[in-house]
Amino acid sequence: MLFLTLFRIIRYVKYYLFFLGASLGSFIGLICDRFLEKSIIFPSSHCSHCKHQLYFFEMIPILSQLFLRSRCRSCQTPIPLRYLFMELFCGVICLLYFYDFLSLEVTYFLYFSLCLSIFDLRHKSYPLLIWIVGTVPLLFMGNYYLTFALGITIATLSYMKHLNIGEGDFLYLASASLIFPFSKILLIIEIACLLGLAYFLLRRNLKECIAFVPFLFLGIVLLTFCSII
Repeated sequence: MLFLTLFRIIRYVKYYLFFLGASLGSFIGLICDRFLEKSIIFPSSHCSHCKHQLYFFEMIPILSQLFLRSRCRSCQTPIPLRYLFMELFCGVICLLYFYDFLSLEVTYFLYFSLCLSIFDLRHKSYPLLIWIVGTVPLLFMGNYYLTFALGITIATLSYMKHLNIGEGDFLYLASASLIFPFSKILLIIEIACLLGLAYFLLRRNLKECIAFVPFLFLGIVLLTFCSII
């Protein structure tokens, strides 16, 4: 009986891990919504439109959104699809790490990057405190400290000289350079620029100020998944 129970646990462990990662994605979404403006602990999770406090069955990652059709159960206000995307993405990343497709440092950096990207996308700003807290563990995981120092230097110059590219972009690349070699950093920048150019061509608004960290993040995701395949 004991061996049968253990077999069942091992058999379904991938589902537990997926929902563990999805739960982390939900928490990252909470940080992006509340950071700087309010506590990430209090009040408890609620609808931002009608302030309806969510019950436990409304906070199950992915399943609750599917069951509620991505709408608040109380006021029927649509729930942004970014929450579903973040939960799915983080769940998949957790599984890839468990099956040794991703290293610990890359897995951590992808979660960290998702938080920075969503924040930059929503607020068009860079949360320096989150960057500092998130980068500290990378200092113990990384190897390429010279490139990191270069990125910090360029970010400082960007802040002092008011360059067109924000210092947050260079800070993000500095963090990425702790675990990715310089050649891959250059490739990430090229992919991000191409994606940004494609975005401008589709939007046809060359005066729009865009968040560039999400494009850098997409470049890292594409390279990471290409290396897995």
